[in-house]
Amino acid sequence: VHTVNQRFVRSPINTQPDDHQTHTEVGTESSAKMSEATEPKRLVLTDLEMNAASTAFSMCCNESTLKFMELKAKKIRLNRMGKVRTALEDCALSTYVGLKDNCSETLSEIEQCIVANPTEWRLCTPLREKLNECAIRSKLGELSKS
Repeated sequence: VHTVNQRFVRSPINTQPDDHQTHTEVGTESSAKMSEATEPKRLVLTDLEMNAASTAFSMCCNESTLKFMELKAKKIRLNRMGKVRTALEDCALSTYVGLKDNCSETLSEIEQCIVANPTEWRLCTPLREKLNECAIRSKLGELSKS
């Protein structure tokens, strides 16, 4: 007999738990809100959100990305990359949440620029530089360790 656990999940855009969206997880014993869960939190980003934050991810999660890519180059399977994969996911999550908290206006401007210029993303470069400066000032991701 499997027990069912319902917990709140994060929407792709909003990083706060949404009372109207739930995820059913089979095989767990207890019921908990996302903020109370002991497992790592995950955030699903849209292509637009990922693209808008990509330069900040590269800069703020450089060490984690390099370790992950090294294992990928050695053809290590994802299910055997536990700690490295988790470190990269956690860094990306903390970076994105930090961007939304500290640099949301610039992040939104980049998203609008990408939509308005689907074939000429180079026009969004000044906004990306502004976002990178904000990420550095805010010490997001791995930059918080220095």
